[in-house]
Order: sequence, then structure tokens, then C-alpha cells
Amino acid sequence: LGLLGLTDDRRVVSAGLRLGVQLIVSGLLVELVPGFRFPLFGLPDLVAAAASILWLVALTNAFNFLDNMNGLSAGVGAIAIAALASMALASAHLPGAVLGLLVVGGAGGFLLYNFPRASIFMGDAGGLFLGFSSGGLALLVCDRLGEVSWGDDVFVTVLPLLCLSVPIYDLISVVSLRLRRRLP
Repeated sequence: LGLLGLTDDRRVVSAGLRLGVQLIVSGLLVELVPGFRFPLFGLPDLVAAAASILWLVALTNAFNFLDNMNGLSAGVGAIAIAALASMALASAHLPGAVLGLLVVGGAGGFLLYNFPRASIFMGDAGGLFLGFSSGGLALLVCDRLGEVSWGDDVFVTVLPLLCLSVPIYDLISVVSLRLRRRLP
């Protein structure tokens, strides 16, 4: 996805190709790597896999859409991922916590140079990376909380998804406005 975003920053890549690559990469992650799947209680694995792939693609595009002014995407991402890393640490999921803290550090370093009179910009390469990382980390933490939560407390399991409600809200509002105005 980083190479896709970098290519799209250099020249125009069609929306269909971008969506196809995102679906393939998300599908490979969900199918091949344990832990990157929603723990949907009592539902078939196919439904959990499809929901996880849809989540990853939605978050990947949400952060790319959110990158419309200096500091917004990286700032929202750093806050949300810091919350996810805290949940990973609290649930003793050390790899998730380390991944989250590394991304937060990168976003924080990026923010120093991205405010007015900005000397660097995120572009599609950064937006796709940040969105995919945050979506994947949320899946990891959901899976972990599903393992360690007491009983079948669905709220505790889906709590990490709420950390990413701002980019999801922005994605829904942007897509709704574009559809209503009949814009691509």
C-alpha cells in the first residue's frame, strides 16, 4: 500500500486499481495472519473475514480523505493509535502496543514539520499507511480483548473501533456529500 500511495503521489492511479490493491492486501492480511479478524460471536468465519476486510479498506481510505489540511490526519491518527496502543498494553498484547507506539512516534515526528509553512506533506503514501496501520491495530486489539474479556461482553470487544470514529464519520460524510452532489 505504501508503494501504491507513492505511485499515486507521483502520477494518477485509477480509483479502481487503488481499491483492488487495497482489497487484495487487506484480504491477504486477514486470511494469512492470525489476529487480524473481528471476533464476531456466533457468526461464520466468512462474515468475520468480510467485515474485517471492509474495515481495513474503509480505514485506509478514511485517513486518506482526512488528509485535507495540515496536521489533521496525522494528529487524529496519533491520538487514536495512542489510545489503541494503550488498550493493547492494558490487555498484555505487547506486539500491538509496540506497533502502535512506533506509529505514534512517526506521526508525532511528522507533525513537527507539517504545520503552516509546512516543509513536508503526507500525501497518499502516508494516508494509506496511517489508515491501514490504524485499522489493523484496531483489529488486533479487538481480537485480544475478545480473548481476555470477561464473558461475552461485546462492548469491551468493539471498544477499539470507537477510537477511530472520527475518521469513519469523516469518510461517511464525504462519501454522502459526493453521492448527493453526484461527484466522483
